[in-house]
Amino acid sequence: MHRALEITEILELIVNNVQTTKALMNLAQTSKSFKEPAINGIYSSLAFWFEIIKCLPHDLRKFQQDKQPKGAFRGNRQPQFTISLKRKMKECDWDLLRSHAAKVRAIGFREPEQHRYHRQSLELEGWDSYTSHPPSSV
Repeated sequence: MHRALEITEILELIVNNVQTTKALMNLAQTSKSFKEPAINGIYSSLAFWFEIIKCLPHDLRKFQQDKQPKGAFRGNRQPQFTISLKRKMKECDWDLLRSHAAKVRAIGFREPEQHRYHRQSLELEGWDSYTSHPPSSV
């Protein structure tokens, strides 16, 4: 690998110019140097809050798209999902969730009247309270 790619700022510039999450995932698997900057790029801006759950292992989580009653009008609504846990979360699961959640800087939301997605910056102190410590009952 070229020595220029050892400079963090250059890696960040490359990651900031990648357009899709899929491309960022591919970049993260390219080399150890790209892994952390690409993961930061993937989780820095999420379309929906529940996307952070996707960082958890497949044996832990389950996403199931809720079915609409036959003939029901969906309109501009996004599909509804039920998210469930298949097993009790381990400390390593909490560590993974906390490390990825700490990278989140914005979560999108949709305004139905505008039919556009918007980004809203997070109050990081509030987000940190959700991700800093696992509940004592878990």
